[in-house]
Amino acid sequence: MAIVRYSPVRSVMPRLNYQWPLGFMGDMERFVDGLWGPFPNRAVWSSLHPALDIVEEEDKFILRIELPGIGKDDIDISIRGSVLTLKAEKKVEESKGNYYICERTFGTMHRTIELPQDVEADKASAIFENGVLELRLPKAEETRTKHVKVRVK
Repeated sequence: MAIVRYSPVRSVMPRLNYQWPLGFMGDMERFVDGLWGPFPNRAVWSSLHPALDIVEEEDKFILRIELPGIGKDDIDISIRGSVLTLKAEKKVEESKGNYYICERTFGTMHRTIELPQDVEADKASAIFENGVLELRLPKAEETRTKHVKVRVK
């Protein structure tokens, strides 16, 4: 029995014991790829759609975004109201010779994140260290929830 490497997004059609007519599976793959385009493998997806954590504190949001292999000069952040847009580019490295294996991805990443409420963009701060971008976004004063103590009679 041959060993087949498992890849959950390797193919649209499952591997079945049934013998399909010659070329049918390839035709189905091309048909589905023509409708939506080929589904990227996990390595491509993770590099173009980085991992993100959002922590809400009383007066601010803290975002941590993994951007390995990207320089701080290649990151563009813009904020409008409660919408944060992040653009980053992982540049292709010059290489001499022919690749035997090439699994690393390069290109432009664009992500828009809707926060639960508006933030003060002019007071935002960012730190990029060890491939992790940390953004601190203070909540807008007019949208912060105010704690009011109500006396009960």
